[in-house]
Amino acid sequence: MMSVGAILSSPVVVDNVVYVVGTVEYLCPHLKRLVEITMSLETLTSIATIGTFVILTASAIAAIVQLQHLRTQNQLTGLLNVLERVEDARFNEWVDAARDELNANIENPEFRLEVERGVMQRKDNPC
Repeated sequence: MMSVGAILSSPVVVDNVVYVVGTVEYLCPHLKRLVEITMSLETLTSIATIGTFVILTASAIAAIVQLQHLRTQNQLTGLLNVLERVEDARFNEWVDAARDELNANIENPEFRLEVERGVMQRKDNPC
């Protein structure tokens, strides 16, 4: 059996028409006739343009999918960083100390006013 490369000959251009001659022996071995395929350069250019468009569209879709995966990965990394900080023993000590200070000073009207206004000084915080 012949290979496809051996069946088709080199294209010949005559008056802006591409002629490719080959046999259909690889499709139907009992047929050994020659088949002439004619195609104008405009048709060939149109086919190549459509092929390029399809490839560029597929590339754009792949890029969008990759960007979505990258965004998801960044969100997951951020969430893991936040969870790591919240589960840290030092952070838990700070939360406990803040809770103790709030419970100890919640009856003090000046302290409540400072907390409500957001003017409480960190240097006043013993933690």
